[in-house]
Amino acid sequence: MIRIRPDLEAELRCPRCGSPQSGGALVWQGVHTAVRTRCHACAREFVTDLPVSHARHDPYTIDVTSWAWHGSGRGAAWLAEPFVEALRSPAADAPSLQIERMQECAEVVVLNCLDFLYGHVLLKLLNAEAHLLNGGPGLVVVIPRSFRWLVPDGVAEVWSVDLPLRRGQHHFPALDAAIEAELGRFETVWLSEARSHPRLRDIRRFTRTEPHDFSGANPRITFVWRDDRPWWPWWVPGRFFRNRGVRKVGAWVQTARMVRLMRCVRRRLPEATCTVAGIGRKTRVPDWIEDRRVARPDDEAERGLCQVYSESRVVVGVHGSNMLLPSAHAGVSIDLMPADRWGNLAQDVLYQETDPRMASFRYRFLPIGVGIAELAGIIDRAASGSNAFRHRMVE
Repeated sequence: MIRIRPDLEAELRCPRCGSPQSGGALVWQGVHTAVRTRCHACAREFVTDLPVSHARHDPYTIDVTSWAWHGSGRGAAWLAEPFVEALRSPAADAPSLQIERMQECAEVVVLNCLDFLYGHVLLKLLNAEAHLLNGGPGLVVVIPRSFRWLVPDGVAEVWSVDLPLRRGQHHFPALDAAIEAELGRFETVWLSEARSHPRLRDIRRFTRTEPHDFSGANPRITFVWRDDRPWWPWWVPGRFFRNRGVRKVGAWVQTARMVRLMRCVRRRLPEATCTVAGIGRKTRVPDWIEDRRVARPDDEAERGLCQVYSESRVVVGVHGSNMLLPSAHAGVSIDLMPADRWGNLAQDVLYQETDPRMASFRYRFLPIGVGIAELAGIIDRAASGSNAFRHRMVE
């Protein structure tokens, strides 16, 4: 944790001359929790990342005189460059901030979960588990309103921000002011490191949904749907599907491949319930496939999806944040990896298996070009072989 009140406990140095900087007001900008700084040697002003979340590894400093950024260059396209643009052109409106107080505390740690990507918000929120288990100051969670249902019990306060993900890279000076005003109620304030992929012990704290029970009969096999990175027969860069027309074609192709996969699965596992679940209902599927997709996510819809994943012996889907909650609840998850995503291996998986031998059975990563018949065979063995695997490898 980093203390930010009554004074900032961080070593700040000028990226130009290396001299110590003095810190000022905090900036709460989506991916970044930063501080306005001044180098008295250079007589220049900056906005400097505090070492939390992705800035623990790749911090950036923005020179507000020249609008040049200083940092490693890694991830500059989504970390540094949007940060510069947000600071140069701040938004004039003020997202509403709803405060819920559950505990009275003089000392708190703030977990800032604001971001522009679904997976980033969820992964930051999972840091709440460690804070709650370790005790200490009361926990204040700052969260986009659409994620409020995932906040675990036991936090001191929840600050829900009416901020859609698509605006998560913008800078709202009015939101800075509102957060700073609320922080003034506390004697001591710490900032959580908000690690970008924390260890998770128990998903039930967040979704209130039980994980998969392997003892059940008639397994459910679920394909996890996503429109923007569809299951294509060969590798295609994700940006290819940003075009609305191309995405529509991708949805048709993905539907056809998913139906072929489920037919192969039914021949091997006639007792299985075949399901498609996720966000987006732009295509139709045969009646023998249970369609649990939703057009728009809301609290009730997402809870329902978690229940589907919990009932699934196997979930399979293309790599991405859409696999986080399925992997946390299902018996076995199969991640189809596009060629350009192997560097992000396992970032979309929430491991709930504590034994590494069983983890090798339950969490699998395959090239996106794997043959449909071969994939059906893998699903068959995963759906029916957990007890035998555990007997041979563990017991």
